[in-house]
Amino acid sequence: MKAFKPHPLLPTGQLQTVAAQLLPKPPPPAPFEVLGVGLSGGDRLNLHVNLPAADGPGPVVMLVHGLGGSSESTYMLRLAAKLNARGIPAVRFNHRGCGDGGAGLARGIYHAGRAEDIHAALLAVAARFPGRPVLPVGFSLSANMLLKLLADEAASRELTACPRALAVCPPVDLELCSRALDTRGNWHIDRYYTVGLMAVAHAQAARFPDTPPPRFPKRMSLRIFDEVYTAPRAGFKDRAQYYEASSAKPVAHRISIQTSVLAAADDPVIPEESFAGIKFSSSVDFRMERRGGHMGFISAAKTAYGDRRWMDEAVMDWVLGGPR
Repeated sequence: MKAFKPHPLLPTGQLQTVAAQLLPKPPPPAPFEVLGVGLSGGDRLNLHVNLPAADGPGPVVMLVHGLGGSSESTYMLRLAAKLNARGIPAVRFNHRGCGDGGAGLARGIYHAGRAEDIHAALLAVAARFPGRPVLPVGFSLSANMLLKLLADEAASRELTACPRALAVCPPVDLELCSRALDTRGNWHIDRYYTVGLMAVAHAQAARFPDTPPPRFPKRMSLRIFDEVYTAPRAGFKDRAQYYEASSAKPVAHRISIQTSVLAAADDPVIPEESFAGIKFSSSVDFRMERRGGHMGFISAAKTAYGDRRWMDEAVMDWVLGGPR
């Protein structure tokens, strides 16, 4: 995989990040099978399985969306289509309450500390496709969650079907990333996440009227949302404890499964210094591109897939290329 070269009209991380959301949307999702996953407390997840026309004995890829996303996120749909075109099943993961048909399945909220949900999903996918390798690809917040899961020695021992993993743009230091998001230059990104998450919180309260209704102050940001809603609902004392307990940076040295990490130095959401001092284990291949923004990577030249989505090409090369 060559180094990323940004489109000349999108030279900065901010422009890359915004353009990735505004460029033409993919076609509607192809027919999919629903794979249900039971969780603690009676909650359930819906995984959406896209099968290729000719399914072979190769790997199965589980795509895990980021904050505010779902199985219908544009990058999830794009990659599922590209994987299917190569004869590879794609499982589009949904966090608790997310995705088509998932809203009423979970009373609990999803958050950065729920790595066990990804674990349960991976075991369910392995059972659905016995004898086949299952390759998880996490994006943004879920990339951090995936790294946290892989650093759990007991959980990793159960992931016998997962020989490799990929984390794209992981916020490994949640406190630092939260502070970066809460700056004037990132107000539009912060607003996007905060408004969406507040709407989800109100919708869940209406769906489960016996749960306490959310009460948000007039001035809101993602940091405030995590302080007044996420942390207490997730059982943490406060935002600081939530961020500390859920960040992958302090435990990255424990990862034993072969893992690739892709990040961008100009990511406006995940500062380059997030990775300063991180001690990845010898099982981790860390790649920092100088440009790309937060899951942007809109390239100057077209990729082998006929578009300019370098991130997609990087994921596909990782899937198809096998161990490094």
